[in-house]
Amino acid sequence: MALRIEYFLILALIILLLSVLRINPISQDAVESNSSKELVFTNFSLIELKENQIGNALLASETTKYTNYLDMKEINLTSDKGDMLLATQGIYRDDVVYLKENVELKNHDNYRFLTDSIDYNVDAKYLKGTASFTLDIYKSHIKGDNLEYNMTSQEVKANHIEASIFFEPRQ
Repeated sequence: MALRIEYFLILALIILLLSVLRINPISQDAVESNSSKELVFTNFSLIELKENQIGNALLASETTKYTNYLDMKEINLTSDKGDMLLATQGIYRDDVVYLKENVELKNHDNYRFLTDSIDYNVDAKYLKGTASFTLDIYKSHIKGDNLEYNMTSQEVKANHIEASIFFEPRQ
């Protein structure tokens, strides 16, 4: 009496089916995370579009989106008038960019402003910082702290100012 291969295949299929039916899958809870980190972006850009032109542009080499804010690294914030704010780190929350570490403001009027931290209100176009700062305009050098700068009216306020101002004679 010879056994045919079909009987072996049917027997193997029955054993496989019974073993699958005997498995009782246990539902396990998902692993909970204490982090509120939602997304991580590299080469992130956020650009404000206006009717006839591009408004503010925010560029960052790496951005992490949390529930209520964006945490950014290597920031370049350019206003619609060409002012550039550069910083190593920053947080964007509620239309305010909190810039930290190596903050630099460059302007098309050839001035350069340096500080450790400053807050920029995007809607009001207003800079406010409590850290000490230096401002280089042409060959003049100004130091101070508690800077407030309205980028629309170009009005600047500061405390504890030390300045060396250089005037070039007209020729």
